[in-house]
Amino acid sequence: MEFFDKLSETIVSAGKDVGQKAKDVSGIAKLKMDIRSKEDFVEKQYAELGKAYYEKHKDEESAEGEEKTPEQGTFS
Repeated sequence: MEFFDKLSETIVSAGKDVGQKAKDVSGIAKLKMDIRSKEDFVEKQYAELGKAYYEKHKDEESAEGEEKTPEQGTFS
């Protein structure tokens, strides 16, 4: 009987380990999904910012070959 007791303890312990690993994998997958969602949000915000900047400055004239940026001013 001792053999079966040890066997059942081992099986129960392995089952608990498998259950914990499944929870860990599930948690990691959720975090990865959250990160991707936030990255998508940031990309959309950058696109909106670029559109707003373009709309604000599209009618401004700049010298040929020169480009204006708000951070650096005018440069060639």
